[in-house]
Amino acid sequence: MMHNSVRQDGPDVYPWGLPVLLAGEARLFSFDLMTFKRINVVFFALVALVTWMLAQQFTTGRGALVATSLIAFNPLLAHYSNHILSELPFAFFSVAALVTAGRALQSRPLRIWPPLLAGGLAAVAFTMRTSGILLLPALMFSQAMASREESRSRRAAALLTPCLAFAVFAVVWEGLFPGGGTAYGRMLSHISVQTIVSNAMTYPIALFDLFTGGRLSGVAAMVLAPLIICGAASCLVRSAHLSCYFLLTLALYIVWPEQGQGYRFMIPLAPLSALFLVLGFQAAAANIAPRFKYASLLKAVPAVMSAVMLASSLFFIVTQKASRDSWHPFDSESTELFRWVRANTPPEAVFSFFKPRAFHFFTRRLCLTSDPDDLRNASYFIYTKESPWNDSQQRLAVYSARAKLTLCFQNRDYRLFRVEH
Repeated sequence: MMHNSVRQDGPDVYPWGLPVLLAGEARLFSFDLMTFKRINVVFFALVALVTWMLAQQFTTGRGALVATSLIAFNPLLAHYSNHILSELPFAFFSVAALVTAGRALQSRPLRIWPPLLAGGLAAVAFTMRTSGILLLPALMFSQAMASREESRSRRAAALLTPCLAFAVFAVVWEGLFPGGGTAYGRMLSHISVQTIVSNAMTYPIALFDLFTGGRLSGVAAMVLAPLIICGAASCLVRSAHLSCYFLLTLALYIVWPEQGQGYRFMIPLAPLSALFLVLGFQAAAANIAPRFKYASLLKAVPAVMSAVMLASSLFFIVTQKASRDSWHPFDSESTELFRWVRANTPPEAVFSFFKPRAFHFFTRRLCLTSDPDDLRNASYFIYTKESPWNDSQQRLAVYSARAKLTLCFQNRDYRLFRVEH
């Protein structure tokens, strides 16, 4: 679809990992939106599991439980688990790679399977989002620390092992699914001082939406950022690979020209943020204990935060006041539109709609974006009647100036036009 759209942001920019995953789910179960959402919830649970496994490498069982609770009971992450996005599968495979790298740090003598497995998991993460390539420097850093007492040849072999596994998997994957994630060059051309400054003011604060749900995150950043830094520094030798991946990912999204994603891009860093926060409170309690009688209470702060998150999640479930997207494809007006399209348009028809992937999913019709320039390749155009949930849409007169539009269907939210060139 996107090869024919004027907006070239997928799928040749996005890798094929998520579509392949969805295709496998459809083959095993059914080609159904609710099936895909349930699988995404499973990945949310798996992210909590690997958070537990990661935290156990750095803190006590109680601390690991608290760090995991900050993920498992988090209302914001629960909200995102209801969306078919690549972030949660990517977070699972990337954190699993870091967990395996941590096992390599702890194993003596050096064994070959942990770095091989870590490299393979990093490659799977790479198929979900190409930012998974940033796992390689982190894995190499981990291997360098694990082999620092070995001979030069063994150190070189240790450094290259995860890269070898990554490369083999990536080459095989490219042979099976060519062309995904290969068009970043044209996106990089949009980098500017303005986008960098905007992202630098957005993502470091959005990172703390994990703990606030998006409210007063700037205040939370000022209070919690020193503790996260303190937590990372408290075990720097053992957690340097985590800090490396954390900083590289944050730097990437500051430089990356895509804007307006908010917390979504920060989801893969959530397990590391939760772990570093718990370690930070523990380190702060240990450092001020000689001067403050109740310093040990600081260790309980993350547990209190997770309890508040659990209470909030239960409240949203009981009261059914969980946050909802302003547009979703199950409302009566959208359902009526999709039903009309399936019944009254030919299968080869090409549509222009502001949600092309969702439209294709529900109608089995090829769909381009709602950019006015896409009308030249469309046989039908759907206008959303100045609805607030489609603020990127231009005035109808702009579209009418590009082609003759004949009204075929309308309801409260939509007007469907036949495009005559």
